[in-house]
Amino acid sequence: MRVFQVNTLGVFLGTKAVVGVMTRIGGGAIVNVASAAAFHGYPGTHAYSASKWAVRGLTKTTAKELAPRKIRVNAIFPGPISTDLLIGRGQDPDAIARAVTAVGHAGTPEDIAAATLYLVSDDARYVYGAELAVDGGQAI
Repeated sequence: MRVFQVNTLGVFLGTKAVVGVMTRIGGGAIVNVASAAAFHGYPGTHAYSASKWAVRGLTKTTAKELAPRKIRVNAIFPGPISTDLLIGRGQDPDAIARAVTAVGHAGTPEDIAAATLYLVSDDARYVYGAELAVDGGQAI
C-alpha cells in the first residue's frame, strides 16, 4: 500500500494540486516520473511495477482531460539511474544496467533532468501524453 501511496497517489495528488493554478495562468506542463518497470514485469517488483503502470494510465488520462486547458501532461520512464537510492540499498546501478539495457551502463540524474527540461520547454509545446523512455534502450 505504501508503494502505491507514494508512486501513484502522489502523482494524482500532485496533479490535483497544480491544475487550478495552471488553469488560471493559461496552461503549463506536468511531467510525471514512472519507470521502465512500467513497460516490463520483473520478478519481485509486483507493487512497484503495478504502481508505475498506473502512472502511465494517469498520464494518458490527464493529458486528454487537461489538453483543452493548455496543460500538457507527459511522463518520463527512467531505467537504471546511478543514484544514492540504489547505491544506498547496496545495489550497483551499472550491474543492473548491464543486465537490462542496450548501452550496458546506468544513466545519471542529469539524463532525467535533460528529458524533464525538454518536456517543460516550449520545444515540447505540441507534446501531450508522451511516454519518454530515458532508459539506455531497456524498453526496446
